[in-house]
Amino acid sequence: MRPRYPTPPDGYTPISTSAVMTFLRCGYRYWMEKEKGNPVTARMARGTALSRAAETDNRAKMAGEEKHPDELIEVARSSFSSELPAMQDKGTTILKTKASLPQAVLAWVRDLSPGIGGVTLAEKPLVGLFHEERIVLCGTPDFFANNCVRDVKTGRRWRPDDVHTSVQLTTYSWLHLLHVGTMPTAVAVDSIHRDRHGRWIGETLWSSRTPEDLQSLWETVKSVVRGIQKGVALPADPTSWHCSAAWCPLFWECPHVGDARKRAAKDREK
Repeated sequence: MRPRYPTPPDGYTPISTSAVMTFLRCGYRYWMEKEKGNPVTARMARGTALSRAAETDNRAKMAGEEKHPDELIEVARSSFSSELPAMQDKGTTILKTKASLPQAVLAWVRDLSPGIGGVTLAEKPLVGLFHEERIVLCGTPDFFANNCVRDVKTGRRWRPDDVHTSVQLTTYSWLHLLHVGTMPTAVAVDSIHRDRHGRWIGETLWSSRTPEDLQSLWETVKSVVRGIQKGVALPADPTSWHCSAAWCPLFWECPHVGDARKRAAKDREK
Protein backbone atom coordinates (compact mmCIF):
# COMPACT_ATOMS: atom_id res chain seq x y z
CA MET A 1 0.00 0.00 0.00
CA ARG A 2 1.54 3.32 -1.07
CA PRO A 3 0.46 6.88 -0.36
CA ARG A 4 -1.36 8.65 -3.15
CA TYR A 5 0.46 11.93 -2.42
CA PRO A 6 3.98 11.17 -1.10
CA THR A 7 4.80 14.88 -0.68
CA PRO A 8 2.49 17.86 0.05
CA PRO A 9 1.53 19.94 -2.99
CA ASP A 10 2.72 23.53 -3.03
CA GLY A 11 0.64 25.84 -0.89
CA TYR A 12 -0.83 23.12 1.32
CA THR A 13 -0.39 22.98 5.12
CA PRO A 14 0.81 19.53 6.23
CA ILE A 15 -0.25 18.09 9.59
CA SER A 16 0.08 14.61 11.01
CA THR A 17 -2.54 12.61 12.86
CA SER A 18 -0.33 12.61 15.97
CA ALA A 19 -0.04 16.43 15.82
CA VAL A 20 -3.83 16.73 15.61
CA MET A 21 -4.21 14.46 18.64
CA THR A 22 -1.57 16.33 20.65
CA PHE A 23 -3.13 19.73 19.90
CA LEU A 24 -6.61 18.51 20.86
CA ARG A 25 -5.32 17.13 24.15
CA CYS A 26 -3.04 20.03 25.05
CA GLY A 27 -2.16 23.04 22.90
CA TYR A 28 0.67 23.98 25.26
CA ARG A 29 2.30 20.57 24.84
CA TYR A 30 1.94 20.83 21.05
CA TRP A 31 4.00 24.03 20.96
CA MET A 32 6.59 22.82 23.49
CA GLU A 33 7.19 19.65 21.49
CA LYS A 34 7.67 21.70 18.32
CA GLU A 35 10.29 23.75 20.20
CA LYS A 36 12.02 20.94 22.14
CA GLY A 37 11.51 17.93 19.91
CA ASN A 38 9.60 14.92 21.22
CA PRO A 39 10.50 14.00 24.80
CA VAL A 40 8.80 10.83 26.06
CA THR A 41 7.87 9.10 29.30
CA ALA A 42 8.78 5.50 30.00
CA ARG A 43 5.14 4.46 29.52
CA MET A 44 5.04 6.17 26.13
CA ALA A 45 8.24 4.34 25.14
CA ARG A 46 6.69 1.05 26.25
CA GLY A 47 3.71 1.74 23.98
CA THR A 48 6.02 2.32 21.03
CA ALA A 49 7.96 -0.83 21.92
CA LEU A 50 4.81 -2.97 21.87
CA SER A 51 3.76 -1.47 18.54
CA ARG A 52 7.16 -2.39 17.08
CA ALA A 53 6.83 -5.94 18.42
CA ALA A 54 3.32 -6.25 16.95
CA GLU A 55 4.57 -4.89 13.62
CA THR A 56 7.37 -7.47 13.56
CA ASP A 57 4.89 -10.23 14.30
CA ASN A 58 2.52 -9.00 11.57
CA ARG A 59 5.31 -8.76 9.00
CA ALA A 60 6.21 -12.36 9.75
CA LYS A 61 2.58 -13.38 9.17
CA MET A 62 2.56 -11.60 5.82
CA ALA A 63 5.65 -13.62 4.83
CA GLY A 64 4.09 -16.89 6.00
CA GLU A 65 6.50 -17.10 8.92
CA GLU A 66 6.18 -17.19 12.69
CA LYS A 67 8.23 -15.24 15.23
CA HIS A 68 9.18 -16.81 18.54
CA PRO A 69 7.99 -14.75 21.54
CA ASP A 70 11.59 -14.24 22.65
CA GLU A 71 12.33 -12.53 19.33
CA LEU A 72 9.39 -10.16 19.81
CA ILE A 73 10.49 -9.41 23.38
CA GLU A 74 13.93 -8.50 22.08
CA VAL A 75 12.37 -6.17 19.48
CA ALA A 76 10.43 -4.44 22.26
CA ARG A 77 13.50 -4.09 24.48
CA SER A 78 15.56 -2.67 21.63
CA SER A 79 12.85 -0.12 20.78
CA PHE A 80 12.53 0.90 24.44
CA SER A 81 16.30 1.31 24.84
CA SER A 82 16.50 3.48 21.71
CA GLU A 83 14.26 6.05 23.41
CA LEU A 84 16.23 6.24 26.66
CA PRO A 85 17.94 9.55 25.76
CA ALA A 86 14.55 11.26 25.40
CA MET A 87 12.95 9.87 28.57
CA GLN A 88 12.01 12.30 31.32
CA ASP A 89 11.39 9.77 34.11
CA LYS A 90 13.50 8.78 37.09
CA GLY A 91 15.74 5.74 36.77
CA THR A 92 13.53 3.54 38.99
CA THR A 93 10.46 4.28 36.85
CA ILE A 94 12.40 3.44 33.69
CA LEU A 95 13.65 0.16 35.13
CA LYS A 96 10.19 -0.91 36.33
CA THR A 97 8.63 -0.06 32.99
CA LYS A 98 11.31 -1.90 31.03
CA ALA A 99 10.87 -4.93 33.29
CA SER A 100 7.19 -5.11 32.29
CA LEU A 101 7.96 -5.52 28.57
CA PRO A 102 8.17 -9.35 28.46
CA GLN A 103 4.76 -9.85 30.07
CA ALA A 104 3.18 -7.14 27.89
CA VAL A 105 4.58 -8.76 24.72
CA LEU A 106 3.36 -12.19 25.85
CA ALA A 107 -0.13 -10.70 26.27
CA TRP A 108 0.00 -9.74 22.59
CA VAL A 109 1.24 -13.20 21.61
CA ARG A 110 -1.31 -15.06 23.74
CA ASP A 111 -4.46 -12.93 23.58
CA LEU A 112 -4.33 -10.89 20.37
CA SER A 113 -2.04 -12.22 17.66
CA PRO A 114 -3.77 -15.62 17.15
CA GLY A 115 -7.02 -13.93 16.08
CA ILE A 116 -5.44 -11.57 13.56
CA GLY A 117 -5.24 -12.51 9.88
CA GLY A 118 -5.30 -10.88 6.47
CA VAL A 119 -2.76 -8.29 7.58
CA THR A 120 -1.65 -5.32 5.47
CA LEU A 121 0.86 -2.71 6.62
CA ALA A 122 1.25 0.85 5.33
CA GLU A 123 4.90 1.06 4.32
CA LYS A 124 4.79 4.87 4.33
CA PRO A 125 2.47 7.44 5.90
CA LEU A 126 -0.87 7.62 4.12
CA VAL A 127 -1.86 11.07 2.94
CA GLY A 128 -5.18 12.80 2.28
CA LEU A 129 -5.99 16.30 1.05
CA PHE A 130 -8.55 18.83 2.20
CA HIS A 131 -8.67 20.79 -1.05
CA GLU A 132 -10.95 23.60 0.16
CA GLU A 133 -8.72 24.43 3.15
CA ARG A 134 -5.47 23.37 1.41
CA ILE A 135 -4.55 20.98 4.20
CA VAL A 136 -2.56 17.75 3.91
CA LEU A 137 -3.35 15.21 6.64
CA CYS A 138 -1.10 12.17 7.02
CA GLY A 139 -1.02 9.19 9.32
CA THR A 140 0.26 5.63 9.66
CA PRO A 141 -2.21 3.09 11.08
CA ASP A 142 -0.58 0.24 12.97
CA PHE A 143 -2.14 -2.22 10.53
CA PHE A 144 -5.16 -3.23 8.48
CA ALA A 145 -6.62 -6.73 8.89
CA ASN A 146 -9.47 -8.14 6.83
CA ASN A 147 -10.63 -4.66 5.79
CA CYS A 148 -10.53 -3.39 9.38
CA VAL A 149 -8.39 -0.59 10.83
CA ARG A 150 -6.58 -1.68 14.00
CA ASP A 151 -4.35 0.18 16.42
CA VAL A 152 -2.25 -1.18 19.28
CA LYS A 153 -2.43 0.66 22.62
CA THR A 154 -0.41 -0.29 25.70
CA GLY A 155 -0.60 0.58 29.38
CA ARG A 156 -3.85 2.46 29.89
CA ARG A 157 -6.92 0.26 29.61
CA TRP A 158 -9.15 1.48 26.78
CA ARG A 159 -12.93 1.57 27.22
CA PRO A 160 -15.58 1.12 24.52
CA ASP A 161 -16.41 4.84 24.54
CA ASP A 162 -12.73 5.65 23.90
CA VAL A 163 -12.85 3.61 20.69
CA HIS A 164 -16.20 5.04 19.57
CA THR A 165 -14.96 8.63 19.93
CA SER A 166 -11.31 8.29 18.84
CA VAL A 167 -10.38 11.00 16.33
CA GLN A 168 -7.29 8.96 15.46
CA LEU A 169 -9.37 5.96 14.35
CA THR A 170 -11.68 8.24 12.37
CA THR A 171 -8.65 9.69 10.59
CA TYR A 172 -7.36 6.23 9.77
CA SER A 173 -10.81 5.29 8.43
CA TRP A 174 -10.71 8.26 6.05
CA LEU A 175 -7.20 7.35 4.89
CA HIS A 176 -8.38 3.76 4.38
CA LEU A 177 -11.21 5.07 2.18
CA LEU A 178 -8.80 7.17 0.12
CA HIS A 179 -6.19 4.49 -0.41
CA VAL A 180 -8.24 1.30 -0.50
CA GLY A 181 -11.41 2.73 -2.01
CA THR A 182 -13.87 1.65 0.68
CA MET A 183 -14.69 2.51 4.28
CA PRO A 184 -13.24 -0.06 6.69
CA THR A 185 -15.66 -2.72 7.84
CA ALA A 186 -14.72 -1.89 11.43
CA VAL A 187 -12.12 -0.11 13.56
CA ALA A 188 -10.52 -1.62 16.63
CA VAL A 189 -8.07 -0.96 19.41
CA ASP A 190 -5.95 -3.89 20.55
CA SER A 191 -5.51 -2.86 24.17
CA ILE A 192 -2.62 -4.36 26.16
CA HIS A 193 -2.97 -3.57 29.85
CA ARG A 194 -2.95 -5.00 33.36
CA ASP A 195 -6.14 -6.49 34.74
CA ARG A 196 -7.31 -5.90 38.31
CA HIS A 197 -4.98 -8.66 39.50
CA GLY A 198 -1.94 -7.02 37.92
CA ARG A 199 -1.68 -9.56 35.08
CA TRP A 200 -0.95 -8.29 31.57
CA ILE A 201 -3.74 -9.14 29.14
CA GLY A 202 -4.78 -8.24 25.60
CA GLU A 203 -8.31 -7.18 24.69
CA THR A 204 -9.78 -6.04 21.36
CA LEU A 205 -12.46 -3.35 21.42
CA TRP A 206 -14.49 -2.79 18.25
CA SER A 207 -16.33 0.13 16.71
CA SER A 208 -17.13 1.46 13.24
CA ARG A 209 -17.16 4.73 11.32
CA THR A 210 -19.70 6.28 8.92
CA PRO A 211 -19.52 9.09 6.33
CA GLU A 212 -21.06 11.38 8.95
CA ASP A 213 -18.08 10.68 11.20
CA LEU A 214 -15.79 11.81 8.38
CA GLN A 215 -17.64 15.10 8.09
CA SER A 216 -17.06 15.67 11.80
CA LEU A 217 -13.37 14.80 11.32
CA TRP A 218 -12.94 17.38 8.58
CA GLU A 219 -14.42 20.10 10.79
CA THR A 220 -12.13 19.08 13.65
CA VAL A 221 -8.97 19.10 11.51
CA LYS A 222 -9.84 22.49 10.02
CA SER A 223 -10.35 23.91 13.54
CA VAL A 224 -7.03 22.46 14.70
CA VAL A 225 -5.12 23.98 11.79
CA ARG A 226 -6.77 27.36 12.34
CA GLY A 227 -5.85 27.20 16.02
CA ILE A 228 -2.24 26.40 15.19
CA GLN A 229 -2.07 29.20 12.64
CA LYS A 230 -3.30 31.63 15.31
CA GLY A 231 -0.86 30.34 17.94
CA VAL A 232 -3.52 28.97 20.30
CA ALA A 233 -1.96 27.07 23.23
CA LEU A 234 -4.75 26.04 25.58
CA PRO A 235 -3.58 23.66 28.35
CA ALA A 236 -5.04 20.20 28.87
CA ASP A 237 -7.92 19.40 31.18
CA PRO A 238 -6.04 18.66 34.44
CA THR A 239 -8.38 15.74 35.19
CA SER A 240 -7.58 13.94 31.93
CA TRP A 241 -5.32 10.88 31.91
CA HIS A 242 -2.82 12.42 29.51
CA CYS A 243 -2.24 15.40 31.83
CA SER A 244 -0.15 13.37 34.27
CA ALA A 245 3.45 12.58 35.09
CA ALA A 246 2.99 9.09 33.64
CA TRP A 247 1.81 10.24 30.22
CA CYS A 248 3.12 13.77 29.69
CA PRO A 249 6.89 14.24 29.41
CA LEU A 250 6.48 17.97 30.11
CA PHE A 251 4.50 17.52 33.34
CA TRP A 252 7.23 18.58 35.75
CA GLU A 253 8.10 21.80 33.93
CA CYS A 254 4.58 22.74 32.84
CA PRO A 255 3.49 26.18 34.15
CA HIS A 256 -0.13 24.99 34.14
CA VAL A 257 0.56 22.25 36.71
CA GLY A 258 0.52 23.56 40.28
CA ASP A 259 2.81 22.53 43.12
CA ALA A 260 0.08 20.51 44.85
CA ARG A 261 -0.34 18.26 41.80
CA LYS A 262 3.43 17.84 41.44
CA ARG A 263 3.78 16.90 45.12
CA ALA A 264 0.96 14.36 44.77
CA ALA A 265 2.63 12.88 41.67
CA LYS A 266 5.94 12.53 43.54
CA ASP A 267 4.19 10.80 46.43
CA ARG A 268 2.65 8.28 44.03
CA GLU A 269 6.10 7.49 42.63
CA LYS A 270 7.45 6.50 46.05
